[in-house]
Amino acid sequence: VCEKCVGRKAGGFNPMPTLLEMKGEAAAAGWPAPEVEWQDCMGGCALGPNVRLVEGPYALPVVVEGMEAVEQTYKAFVQVSNEQQAQRAFGLASRAAAAGITAAGPKDSSKVDG
Repeated sequence: VCEKCVGRKAGGFNPMPTLLEMKGEAAAAGWPAPEVEWQDCMGGCALGPNVRLVEGPYALPVVVEGMEAVEQTYKAFVQVSNEQQAQRAFGLASRAAAAGITAAGPKDSSKVDG
């Protein structure tokens, strides 16, 4: 969650509580539950609040199926300004994690190394 966007939007929506609640519910149900944490500016302040799925030690942004065109461009869920939009972002991120989607795209289980 972009900390800067949430802080700059006067009276704006903070998606963090909704995302944390969904993470807890998903984990309790045995579903993929991506970590939820604050992040520095993502560069899309005009479109905030923004939420981004990242992976790996370098926090590479992941584009997931179901993102709008502008979200794919920014590699983030943008204008997450209510609970429904936060739930959508978490749901799509969770499905992508379950499917093995990475910053490089889907993992192809049909290929064998060696």
